[in-house]
Amino acid sequence: QKGNDFNRKVVRDGLIQDIKERTKIDSRLEKIDFVVFSGDLAWKGAREEYEAARKEFLDPVLKAAGLRPDQLFCVPGNHDLSRDHVWEMLPSDLQKPLDSDTAIQKWLTEEKKRNRVLEPFEAYCEFIQGYSKQKDPAYASMKSFEVSGKQVALLGLNSGWMCGRNKNAQGKVEDYGYALVGEPQIHDSLVEIVDADVRIVVIRSEE
Repeated sequence: QKGNDFNRKVVRDGLIQDIKERTKIDSRLEKIDFVVFSGDLAWKGAREEYEAARKEFLDPVLKAAGLRPDQLFCVPGNHDLSRDHVWEMLPSDLQKPLDSDTAIQKWLTEEKKRNRVLEPFEAYCEFIQGYSKQKDPAYASMKSFEVSGKQVALLGLNSGWMCGRNKNAQGKVEDYGYALVGEPQIHDSLVEIVDADVRIVVIRSEE
């Protein structure tokens, strides 16, 4: 969240307390197999924000749950991209919302073009790849866990890769309605997790 519009420490501490006392709610909650976080870790997609998120939020939550960072699964939100990068570094075609399925296919299908699309998530990717060891965290990320003898596959889809472009009449960015998932993100990923006993798709919806 931006600024001091609510006391984040109070909310975080309340969450951690609930995790520590989870067996008071239900004894079956004692063992936590993994944690899913579906964005936003940052406000402006800056490297220092992710280090702060690790220290102030992720590390304490995982400690309370008795988990390692590689048992965390993250999906980016619309504030996990650098909007400065969108306006200063990307080609003009990527500085405005894509208006057709053809355009989406163009920018996601070819690896070089897809890499340009995902440039604003550079700091996010560096952090997540180093912390939770996820591959392709800004595109279509997959991770599997064995839970009670069953294979659980998580597929995280970045719906915010074209956010930060739509501006209202006052020049303020509005992302509601501009979250986007392209078919290329889904097609190959579903093939890879088809044999899992349980398949869970995680996606962030923007408000």
